[in-house]
Amino acid sequence: MGLVTERWRYNRFAGHPERDELYDHQTDPAENRNLVADSQYAAVLKELGGLIDAGWKGCLPPMR
Repeated sequence: MGLVTERWRYNRFAGHPERDELYDHQTDPAENRNLVADSQYAAVLKELGGLIDAGWKGCLPPMR
């Protein structure tokens, strides 16, 4: 399962965490550097993982 935001693309492979992917489209639009193992991005992974866990409704932008 995965998701794309304005800045990030995160793919999470259930049962295969070694295959997970995190890319920062702001600094790496060609997705050459997988950031998932970089501890500097732990908060981003937690946030995006929470959105995936919340399901598609959790990925909607806030209502105005």
